[in-house]
Amino acid sequence: MTPTESIPLLIVVVLLLSASGVDPDAMTIHYAGDRDVATMEDVLIVAGGSVSVPADAAIDGQVYVIDGQFEVAGTVDGSLTQLAGSVAVPASGTITGEFQTIAGRSDVAAGATVGSRQVLEVDPREAEGGGAEWLLLLLQILGLGLLGYLLGRRQPALLENVGRAVTDHPGVSSVTGGFAGTVLLVLIIAMAFTIVLIPVSVIGLGVLVLTVAYGQVAIGYRLVQPLGIRQARWRAALGGALVAVLLEVLGTVPLVGGLAAGVVALAGLGAVLITYYGLRRFVPPTIPGPA
Repeated sequence: MTPTESIPLLIVVVLLLSASGVDPDAMTIHYAGDRDVATMEDVLIVAGGSVSVPADAAIDGQVYVIDGQFEVAGTVDGSLTQLAGSVAVPASGTITGEFQTIAGRSDVAAGATVGSRQVLEVDPREAEGGGAEWLLLLLQILGLGLLGYLLGRRQPALLENVGRAVTDHPGVSSVTGGFAGTVLLVLIIAMAFTIVLIPVSVIGLGVLVLTVAYGQVAIGYRLVQPLGIRQARWRAALGGALVAVLLEVLGTVPLVGGLAAGVVALAGLGAVLITYYGLRRFVPPTIPGPA
């Protein structure tokens, strides 16, 4: 899991910390590689890679697993919350507090010591059938289609300006979207970690998601133009739904597909910003030459 992909789950972790009344002084996030942890400060978040507590080590604090692998061969003097990833507690492992599994794979050996155990049960048939993935895709199609319908009915000119910016100036749109997306995500995470500004960070994340969706609908609106659909609302609705399907198909292609889907999302975001949310057509500045 990349730092960008971990943003939603990191915000969930911050919300859980806030709800528990804990105000940590330090927080460590592990993204990649292998690491043995013998000491920790307040909160440890495993967001990728492999982290283990050796058999002769004891750490004190709260641990959150949102991706990667976490093994407790020693002692965790505190609670462990698993939102995703995998957790293994062999016979030598000890968790003095609560071990809560919301999602992901967990394996607790018979001889392990756990203060209390709570597991969110999931029907294995649903997990094997991939029903959640299809439901998510359906929601994306309906969401982008509905957003396109509303924008196409009310303000089709906005979609036209944003769509033109993507097709006529893809480089500027992609660079602007990449820079803006990175900066905004860093600001959102920084605000989330201040605890006090959590509501602002949640609102900011929602605005960012809607802005990206707006850009994708505009790309779809431009994409289906050759079909000759006269009514802007149906053209935008079809375009939004089509982009959702195309991004899902691209995501199945290893490496290149995920990169292409990311570029499309960033290009749409950049196009929305350089057109001031479609309020005016983007015209690149001209550099005057010598007289």
